[in-house]
Amino acid sequence: MGKLFYIFLILSISSCIPMSSAEKADIILSRTIDVPDRTITFENQTFDITDIGNYRTDEDIRFTIETEKADDLLVILYDTEQLSVWFKRFTNTSGHIVAVIPSNRTDKTGTYAITVSKNRQIIGAIPLVVSDYEILLNTDSKKVMAGKTLRVDIEVNRNDIPVNVNDTIKVVLARGSSSIETNATKIKTGMYEADIEIPKPMNGTYSLYSVITTNYKVFNNYPEILGIKSGGYIEILPYSEEKKVPAVSNISVVFILLVTAICLRRKL
Repeated sequence: MGKLFYIFLILSISSCIPMSSAEKADIILSRTIDVPDRTITFENQTFDITDIGNYRTDEDIRFTIETEKADDLLVILYDTEQLSVWFKRFTNTSGHIVAVIPSNRTDKTGTYAITVSKNRQIIGAIPLVVSDYEILLNTDSKKVMAGKTLRVDIEVNRNDIPVNVNDTIKVVLARGSSSIETNATKIKTGMYEADIEIPKPMNGTYSLYSVITTNYKVFNNYPEILGIKSGGYIEILPYSEEKKVPAVSNISVVFILLVTAICLRRKL
C-alpha cells in the first residue's frame, strides 16, 4: 500500500517545479487510519505518510492545513485517475486553513489525494479513500502473544445489506514502518475471516485495519483501494515458551492409587 501512495504522489506532482525543503504544509484530515509510515522524496522534498483518510461517498471531507503564512495557496483534490475533481485557492492566509470538500465531489469509490501548492510548487500531500462499503472488524482478543494467531472477522455491507466482495480483502497490522498482512476468506455473504500469524520477534501496540482492493491497476500497475476500515489497536505481548507440565503415566496413576488404598486400609 505504501508503494501505491508513492506512485500516486509522484504522478500528481511530476509536473511541478522543485521547491525549498523548508516549505511544508501539514494536512490534517478529520478521519484517518494509522498505516505503515512512509517517507516519500521527490525533487529533494520529502512527504511523511503516517495515515490515510477514510470517508464515505456521502460524507464531506473536512480537514485543516498548517503551514507558514502565505499570500496564495492552492488546494486540489485528485481522483483515482489523477483528475482534479475539486480545488480552492486561499489568499492572504495566516498559516491555518480550515476547508471542506463537499460530498458531491467524491461520488466515485476509490483512492484520492489532496495536495497543497504554493507558487505552483507542492508543499503537502495526503492520500484518502472514499468508499460506499460499510466494513466492520471484530477480533477474538485485543491482546495476543507473539507466535500465536489472531483471528479477525470482517463484515462487509452496502446500505446495511450484506454483500459479496469479488475483490481482495486484506487484514493488516501496522506499527511505524513495519507491517504484516494476510488475505481474508469468505464464510458467507458479507462475512469474511482472516488468521494473522504473529511472528515471534514482534511485540508492542499495532494498528489493525482491513482494506478492499481490486484487480484494476490504477497507478503504475498497483491495485486500487475501494474500502478501508480501522479495527483499533492490538497489543502484541512478547513471545515466551509455554511451560509444559510433565504428563503422569498410567503406571504412576495406578501406583499412587494402590499406595493410597494401602494407607487407608491400615488406618481402618
